[in-house]
Amino acid sequence: MPSLELEALLTTIPQELAEGNIVELGDFGNFWLKANADGADTADTVRPTQISTLLPRFNAGKEFKKVLETIEFEKA
Repeated sequence: MPSLELEALLTTIPQELAEGNIVELGDFGNFWLKANADGADTADTVRPTQISTLLPRFNAGKEFKKVLETIEFEKA
């Protein structure tokens, strides 16, 4: 069972992303949303329904990347 702190984090990250914020977690990394949308001819014709995909993205931080670089693979 996740700790209360982890549960709060799992609630807070989506809320912050929905508000258009980047969630920075120090050396762990950052979360943000990537949107794809159909274009519009003018700003007046832009509509929320033009958004075709909305995906969460993660960029690993410096320390996280260091750990990933130490992983060794072997043929199973």
